[in-house]
Amino acid sequence: MTDARTELRKLAERCLVHITGPAVAGSGVWIAPGVLLTCAHVVPDGTGSPVTMTWDGQSLSGTVTEHTPNTSFDDVWTFPDLAIVTVTDPPAHPCAWLSDDEPSEGADVVALGHSDELDGVLRPSVKDGQVRGYHQVETGRLWLFKANEVRSGMSGGPVLDLATGAICAIVKSTMREDADRGGYLIPLRGLRDLDRLSRLRLVAATDRFHRQDLRWAAVRSRLTATTPHTLSPRETAKLFGLLAEFPAGDEPELRRLYADCASTGRPPEHPPGTLRDVALALLDSGGPGATDGVVPLLKLSHRLAGTGAAPHEAGLREWADDFATRHGRAAELIAIREAAPAHPAAGIVTVEIAPGLNDPDRYRLRITVTGGAGDRRVTYADDDPAHTLDEMRALVPVKLGVALSGVPDDSVIEFAVPYELFDEPFEDLPTDSFTDLGCTYRVVLRDLDRQIDPAVRDRWNLRWKHLDSGAGRTRWAGCVEDLTQKQFAAELRLAPEIAAVLLTRRPSAHPTLAGMTEVALRLGVPVLAWTRDPCAGHERGDCSGHRFREAFSGPAATALADVSLPALVQRLRLTSELRDAGPDADACRGVVLLWDRPPTPAAPLMSPAMTGRQ
Repeated sequence: MTDARTELRKLAERCLVHITGPAVAGSGVWIAPGVLLTCAHVVPDGTGSPVTMTWDGQSLSGTVTEHTPNTSFDDVWTFPDLAIVTVTDPPAHPCAWLSDDEPSEGADVVALGHSDELDGVLRPSVKDGQVRGYHQVETGRLWLFKANEVRSGMSGGPVLDLATGAICAIVKSTMREDADRGGYLIPLRGLRDLDRLSRLRLVAATDRFHRQDLRWAAVRSRLTATTPHTLSPRETAKLFGLLAEFPAGDEPELRRLYADCASTGRPPEHPPGTLRDVALALLDSGGPGATDGVVPLLKLSHRLAGTGAAPHEAGLREWADDFATRHGRAAELIAIREAAPAHPAAGIVTVEIAPGLNDPDRYRLRITVTGGAGDRRVTYADDDPAHTLDEMRALVPVKLGVALSGVPDDSVIEFAVPYELFDEPFEDLPTDSFTDLGCTYRVVLRDLDRQIDPAVRDRWNLRWKHLDSGAGRTRWAGCVEDLTQKQFAAELRLAPEIAAVLLTRRPSAHPTLAGMTEVALRLGVPVLAWTRDPCAGHERGDCSGHRFREAFSGPAATALADVSLPALVQRLRLTSELRDAGPDADACRGVVLLWDRPPTPAAPLMSPAMTGRQ
């Protein structure tokens, strides 16, 4: 069998990319599908600039999507000197396994890049050396690569830690050209200086790749050296890939999650930016060897996975079962699950806006918070329908802000409103100065009128059962539908398995779609979705409704099958806000979801007496 270190070198070499340019040439490394990491000084023109490169004999092009700025007045680019390049139409390629753990002093490493030392032509070059000491700069440290020469064309190339089998750094520069004085290395902890959302996306893409492609984990498993954590390489790859499917909170929320699961009162050594940071910090919380970190990690898995309703939650529960068994801690995992309530992923905040009977232009507000254990509390309730619509628009953000205190980000915020308020952009309500409600929570609509209509209840329950069992069907309503309400009602009555009606533009944009929406609600369809775009251009052939259907159909079908459509819509809202969102995400901008589970007798919305309706 080939030596594991030799195999790791080969894997690292396959991830090496040659970046070319008229002024600067250097190296890069595949770190996620279609994504390269390199030095900022190798692509000096910054964000948005084009990049050309070669890999595996293929000429490729891409764009710089993240670029740490240079504020230095000398020839040394400011720390961390890192850039992300997104490649256009990338070929199938491997991705490097990354770690921001610091190698031990004197650790054997391999620096990879491109060198012109033989004939003046940049060719792949692999240099064995050691990490010996560091050089403090601005806000970070550059590690010192010793015992071999680094040449300028190697800048941006990966550095492989032979003890852990992970890429731990990026080559920055030589100490002196044409001399065996070594060079400077940029620790991968410098990636934490990137925009937080960009780092989240990058880490998630990397971890999803390695959950599916275990080649790197398989070779790392053969290393004789002890890894820093009690997770095996395969367990690590699977765990990180699963955690990538969960929404990550902001730093204070991640700190609270760590504190809730840790066995000590000590804060994590480094501020957590992702759920994988929390997991690794919990493993380290037990000290050297981190054996006491097993139980905190099991607590984390329970808090996130809950009862395992969604596929990634079920996957994390299964992972925890295997991990606990390997460490002989199965009994403790059972005790954790029996003693502690799961993370309240099913928490619901219901905002009910009901018009009065005598004055339908006046509205009443009630806000109810339902916890994961089913406990309910009313945080605000009007006695009478006293507010105009404009007054309600001002009141809801204030009262909702109080209700959201302590509510986790994976909660559902449902607005139970009459049909005439479906066009109100509730998801755009600000939660702070830089984001809105629909990006922070899973915001959905509910139809207030049918909550109190007993004639709808049986059909509604039947269609929801089809949806909940995975047997529900979807019916798309296009921009130029010409069905009458009677025709559409006949279609729905003959197909009780239709659980979702998806519209290519908002119902109010066309009388036929408005009529079909009314029929769908009356006949108990529990799920409707559309975009706020009225699709004014469909008759010219430039149809935003068609683009929405093309982009939304596939993800929606998958999400409906496991009843996770609210989470999908939140993700689409977030994706549409990205700088490089892409045409599919742009087509789903402004997506609206009506997600209307039939109420149970124990959890009614406003009664006729409360709404003032007969």
